[in-house]
Amino acid sequence: MSNAAGIHLPIFFTSHSLGRLILLYVFQRQNSYGKNPYVGLGDPSAGHPSRRRVIVEFSSPNIVKEFHTGHLRSTIIGAFISNLYESVG
Repeated sequence: MSNAAGIHLPIFFTSHSLGRLILLYVFQRQNSYGKNPYVGLGDPSAGHPSRRRVIVEFSSPNIVKEFHTGHLRSTIIGAFISNLYESVG
């Protein structure tokens, strides 16, 4: 048995009530759920109020060569990172 350090407050929900709370929260926010419009903004006091740019390079399969899982893996990872950066600003 492991011991946790610090203060812990156990909270219990029934699966029915927790699902209703979470789904209501998500449905109220729709497309803005999980996104923060302020993340990624530069420091306005330093003269950089605009968004920072990020370049994500990932594979674009070569149509001349045979497609293999290495192409698929890096394409999926690159698309995920791109989507992640876009959603957090």
